[in-house]
Amino acid sequence: MKTKMLLNYCFQFSVVLIIASFIGLTGCSKENSTKAPENQTQQAEKKDAGDLSIVRDKNVNVDSLDQDKDGYLYQCGMDYDVISDKPGTCLKCGMQLKKVSVADAKKNLDAYSNNE
Repeated sequence: MKTKMLLNYCFQFSVVLIIASFIGLTGCSKENSTKAPENQTQQAEKKDAGDLSIVRDKNVNVDSLDQDKDGYLYQCGMDYDVISDKPGTCLKCGMQLKKVSVADAKKNLDAYSNNE
């Protein structure tokens, strides 16, 4: 009697183990079979792929970036070397660019360049 119960228990345990292994190998949802979701930086890089021109060198002439001559630029609040004349997203961190005066953009870039 004990042998029969032990064999039954071992059989049930084996079935559960096989099912658990199968689920672990194949995944239990479609999400596991697709690629991982992109983070904000990857999305921004993908969106603006090829437009690396807004990542500026520390020696850039900031005045020349103000193409519409309105006295304002858009700059990342975290990465001050990311400067554009148009609203957009930072290619480095994915944050929205903030509207700043040309003078403030210069100050920010100088301070940022000196801290690198």
